Amino acid sequence: MFKKRRIISLKIKNESEYINEDFSRQSFAEQEIIGVEFTKCNFDYTDLNEISTNACLFKECGFTQTSFNGSSHNKSAFLNCRFIGSNLFKASFENCKMTGSTFETVNLLGINILEGDWSYVNLRNSDLKGINFNKARLTEIDLSGSNLDKADLRDADLTRAILSKTSLSGANLRGAKVEGIDFKNVSIRGAKIDIFQAILIAESYGGKVE
Repeated sequence: MFKKRRIISLKIKNESEYINEDFSRQSFAEQEIIGVEFTKCNFDYTDLNEISTNACLFKECGFTQTSFNGSSHNKSAFLNCRFIGSNLFKASFENCKMTGSTFETVNLLGINILEGDWSYVNLRNSDLKGINFNKARLTEIDLSGSNLDKADLRDADLTRAILSKTSLSGANLRGAKVEGIDFKNVSIRGAKIDIFQAILIAESYGGKVE
């Protein structure tokens, strides 16, 4: 259970720790947060527009209808967090760790991702057209039903990623690790792939390369 507090114009204290705090319906817009740890905190309906986080940890936190517009995150971690109906328009994640987090009906338009670890993340049925996942770690990420047309996936680690009914039309996959992926229900029309990937895709369809 979250501990409920009435918070008025609260400013996050840097290099501090918050556990089971209820920050819902608050505004922390344009704040710079450094080295703060949040565990099982509630940020539902919270204004985090243009917030900046650096080396922060969010663990098992809830972000329902939270606004992250224009926010920037550098070397921060969002572990096993839930983003439901949130707005991440033009949010930036640089070398962040998002392991195990879930994104449902989230606005990801214009999101900027620079490398980082997005393993075991649930991004099912997301509009990720043109997204840049270059060199990102995407091990066992769930992208089923998502639109990744024209995405940049060069040198990404997509090992055992779930791509059922995913569209990768026009995407650039060259250099990406794609072992363990079932490509039978993936649209890759016009995608750029390398020789090793072509062999794995052929094997997904039962082909034998000798």
